[in-house]
Amino acid sequence: MQPTSSPAETPSAESSTPVTSSTPQPVLQRTLPDLASQVSYSAERFQSKMVLDRAGQNSLVFAFAQGQELKRHTTPQEALLVVLEGEASFQLPDEGSAQTLKAEQVIQIPAHVPHALVALTNFKMVLVK
Repeated sequence: MQPTSSPAETPSAESSTPVTSSTPQPVLQRTLPDLASQVSYSAERFQSKMVLDRAGQNSLVFAFAQGQELKRHTTPQEALLVVLEGEASFQLPDEGSAQTLKAEQVIQIPAHVPHALVALTNFKMVLVK
Protein backbone atom coordinates (compact mmCIF):
# COMPACT_ATOMS: atom_id res chain seq x y z
CA MET A 1 0.00 0.00 0.00
CA GLN A 2 1.24 3.44 -0.87
CA PRO A 3 0.84 6.28 1.59
CA THR A 4 -1.88 8.74 0.63
CA SER A 5 -1.61 12.47 0.88
CA SER A 6 -4.28 15.07 1.30
CA PRO A 7 -5.15 17.38 -1.63
CA ALA A 8 -3.71 20.37 0.27
CA GLU A 9 -0.30 18.77 0.39
CA THR A 10 -0.21 17.68 -3.24
CA PRO A 11 0.11 20.24 -6.01
CA SER A 12 -2.73 20.04 -8.46
CA ALA A 13 -1.93 18.64 -11.84
CA GLU A 14 -4.03 21.45 -13.30
CA SER A 15 -2.11 24.19 -11.52
CA SER A 16 1.53 24.98 -11.86
CA THR A 17 1.47 27.06 -8.66
CA PRO A 18 2.73 25.09 -5.68
CA VAL A 19 0.48 25.01 -2.64
CA THR A 20 1.95 27.03 0.20
CA SER A 21 0.72 27.88 3.65
CA SER A 22 -1.43 30.98 3.65
CA THR A 23 0.11 34.13 5.04
CA PRO A 24 -2.03 36.91 6.47
CA GLN A 25 -2.67 39.74 4.05
CA PRO A 26 -2.06 43.28 5.32
CA VAL A 27 -5.16 45.08 6.50
CA LEU A 28 -5.77 48.37 4.74
CA GLN A 29 -5.92 51.23 7.22
CA ARG A 30 -8.55 53.86 6.57
CA THR A 31 -8.71 57.07 8.51
CA LEU A 32 -12.29 57.91 9.44
CA PRO A 33 -13.22 61.56 9.86
CA ASP A 34 -13.64 62.95 13.35
CA LEU A 35 -17.05 64.63 13.28
CA ALA A 36 -16.18 67.22 15.93
CA SER A 37 -13.36 68.51 13.74
CA GLN A 38 -15.74 69.15 10.83
CA VAL A 39 -16.87 72.51 12.27
CA SER A 40 -15.13 75.26 14.23
CA TYR A 41 -16.44 77.70 16.80
CA SER A 42 -17.24 81.25 15.68
CA ALA A 43 -17.89 84.22 17.96
CA GLU A 44 -20.41 85.67 15.47
CA ARG A 45 -22.86 82.78 15.19
CA PHE A 46 -23.15 79.03 15.57
CA GLN A 47 -21.70 76.96 12.73
CA SER A 48 -23.13 73.87 11.03
CA LYS A 49 -22.12 71.44 8.33
CA MET A 50 -24.08 68.70 6.57
CA VAL A 51 -22.04 65.49 6.87
CA LEU A 52 -24.64 63.07 5.48
CA ASP A 53 -27.38 63.86 2.98
CA ARG A 54 -29.20 60.81 1.65
CA ALA A 55 -32.80 60.13 0.82
CA GLY A 56 -34.59 59.90 4.12
CA GLN A 57 -31.56 60.63 6.33
CA ASN A 58 -29.58 63.77 7.14
CA SER A 59 -26.85 64.36 9.68
CA LEU A 60 -25.51 67.78 10.60
CA VAL A 61 -22.66 68.77 12.90
CA PHE A 62 -23.10 71.98 14.91
CA ALA A 63 -20.63 74.11 16.88
CA PHE A 64 -21.98 76.66 19.38
CA ALA A 65 -19.66 79.04 21.21
CA GLN A 66 -20.56 79.57 24.87
CA GLY A 67 -23.78 81.59 25.14
CA GLN A 68 -24.97 80.99 21.57
CA GLU A 69 -28.41 79.52 21.14
CA LEU A 70 -30.78 77.76 18.84
CA LYS A 71 -34.08 79.55 19.29
CA ARG A 72 -37.35 77.77 19.92
CA HIS A 73 -38.43 75.71 16.92
CA THR A 74 -40.01 72.38 15.93
CA THR A 75 -39.00 69.63 13.51
CA PRO A 76 -41.38 67.69 11.25
CA GLN A 77 -39.78 64.35 12.17
CA GLU A 78 -38.07 62.77 15.16
CA ALA A 79 -34.37 63.46 15.51
CA LEU A 80 -31.44 62.22 17.55
CA LEU A 81 -29.08 64.72 19.16
CA VAL A 82 -25.60 63.34 19.95
CA VAL A 83 -23.40 65.53 22.16
CA LEU A 84 -19.77 65.49 21.02
CA GLU A 85 -18.25 68.00 23.47
CA GLY A 86 -19.18 70.67 25.97
CA GLU A 87 -22.46 71.37 27.76
CA ALA A 88 -25.77 72.92 26.75
CA SER A 89 -29.15 73.57 28.26
CA PHE A 90 -31.84 71.82 26.21
CA GLN A 91 -35.29 73.27 26.84
CA LEU A 92 -38.79 72.11 26.13
CA PRO A 93 -40.49 75.50 26.71
CA ASP A 94 -44.08 74.22 26.50
CA GLU A 95 -43.30 71.69 29.21
CA GLY A 96 -41.37 74.18 31.35
CA SER A 97 -38.38 71.86 31.68
CA ALA A 98 -34.70 72.11 30.82
CA GLN A 99 -31.96 69.53 30.92
CA THR A 100 -28.18 69.95 30.84
CA LEU A 101 -26.65 67.91 28.04
CA LYS A 102 -23.04 66.74 28.34
CA ALA A 103 -20.53 64.99 26.08
CA GLU A 104 -21.48 61.43 25.07
CA GLN A 105 -25.18 61.90 25.78
CA VAL A 106 -27.77 61.04 23.14
CA ILE A 107 -31.35 62.30 23.32
CA GLN A 108 -34.37 61.74 21.14
CA ILE A 109 -36.28 64.84 20.07
CA PRO A 110 -39.94 64.15 19.26
CA ALA A 111 -41.48 65.54 16.09
CA HIS A 112 -43.57 68.73 16.38
CA VAL A 113 -42.46 69.45 19.97
CA PRO A 114 -41.05 72.97 20.49
CA HIS A 115 -37.50 72.98 21.84
CA ALA A 116 -34.50 75.31 22.20
CA LEU A 117 -30.83 75.07 23.11
CA VAL A 118 -28.30 77.38 24.82
CA ALA A 119 -24.58 76.54 24.96
CA LEU A 120 -23.35 76.66 28.58
CA THR A 121 -19.77 76.07 27.34
CA ASN A 122 -18.36 75.67 23.84
CA PHE A 123 -20.61 72.89 22.57
CA LYS A 124 -20.61 70.54 19.56
CA MET A 125 -23.34 68.11 18.57
CA VAL A 126 -24.56 65.92 15.73
CA LEU A 127 -28.21 66.05 14.72
CA VAL A 128 -29.50 62.94 12.95
CA LYS A 129 -32.90 63.17 11.32
